[in-house]
Amino acid sequence: MNNDTRLCKYCHKEINLSIGRRDRQFCNEECKNRYHNKIAYEEEKEAKRINKVLKKKRNILKKMSLRKEHDEIPKERLLKEGFDFTYHTHHKVTVHQKYQYSFCYDYGYRLNTASKHPDICLKL
Repeated sequence: MNNDTRLCKYCHKEINLSIGRRDRQFCNEECKNRYHNKIAYEEEKEAKRINKVLKKKRNILKKMSLRKEHDEIPKERLLKEGFDFTYHTHHKVTVHQKYQYSFCYDYGYRLNTASKHPDICLKL
């Protein structure tokens, strides 16, 4: 490969740099578009996966809040429903009680550390 050629970042074909811009990185517009679309797709894929987890978590919290005994819910029950404690949208700490609530959009919960059973969750 001499100084007048470079490889396309998408298809890895040789680019003749004597024609057009000397700093070209793609052999044509199609390769350029495919390359950038692939990068955008990969970035969006992870965001969609996390949002799917958050929606499922919100639906579980919503379903549990409609039950009459929704004040205390065993952690095992939430895990059985598919609840994922990894992701949340935001936290809120109450001023007087200093409790930290984790939220999934508009539904929140906190781990009850004062309970005899540390696996109990309290919800808003």
